[in-house]
Amino acid sequence: MEATLGRAQLYFPIFEYHLKKYDLPDELKYIPFVESRLKIRAQSDMKAAGLWQFMPYTAKRYKLRITESIDERFDPIKSTDAAARLLRDLNEEFGDWLLALAAYNCGSGRVQRAIRKGKSKDYWKIAQYLPKQTQHYIPAFIANVYIGNYYTKHNLQPKTHQFHFENVKIIKLQDVVRLSDIAKAGGYSLKQLRMLNPCYMQGIVPASQRGNYLMVPASSMLQVQEYIHKTGKNQTREIFLKPKPPTAMLDTPMLRFQDVVASRTTEHSWLCVMELDFASLQTRRS
Repeated sequence: MEATLGRAQLYFPIFEYHLKKYDLPDELKYIPFVESRLKIRAQSDMKAAGLWQFMPYTAKRYKLRITESIDERFDPIKSTDAAARLLRDLNEEFGDWLLALAAYNCGSGRVQRAIRKGKSKDYWKIAQYLPKQTQHYIPAFIANVYIGNYYTKHNLQPKTHQFHFENVKIIKLQDVVRLSDIAKAGGYSLKQLRMLNPCYMQGIVPASQRGNYLMVPASSMLQVQEYIHKTGKNQTREIFLKPKPPTAMLDTPMLRFQDVVASRTTEHSWLCVMELDFASLQTRRS
């Protein structure tokens, strides 16, 4: 968990920016805690991949490219934008965030079937008709939101990550460029650049009219821009993401966690967040 909290320093500002863009609850940024433990290279046996664990079909439906040269499920910016649009659509379909989260995990069809079987749109009344993994998914999500906000109360300390959002820059490219050339120009290792940009499967940023994102260490931004401009073909621009300050989980109306916990601790003791074994609740999909 401490390693996951450390990786949040790099990815949370990206999540917060896109959730705000689509007017979605800030707490949804904790989905990748459950899905991938914020490991950007995470892949499941079911072929889900990336921070948000997109399946190939869903990824393509939300305009994420999967080719030999690029897999945008591993792009933290494009995959987050796609996940935000998917979550928006699921909430519009079900009109309830618990049902939307369940559908994110197991698919809309299974949730619709559970609603018909349970003759209710109350998640807690239909949970028994959902897959076991999904039955654990909601309490795992709640646990992760809680610990993400109150980890200090449990003597947890985020593990220092090599990169955090303040020491990286994001640029947008339209023409082909080799990661090795960028690394050389910036004066850092190709391994570091691949770690920040795992979506480029062959070490090349392919050409794209809509543009591809490249994350680079902030200390080398000027050198990288100078090198790219010297090639005479790439038009670049720096991307500025301005996330809103994080909000306190227990004060937000999204899931009303206090009400959920208060009403369910008698029936479901695993929801008593003060006594949760967070590690055992996490869904291990990678």
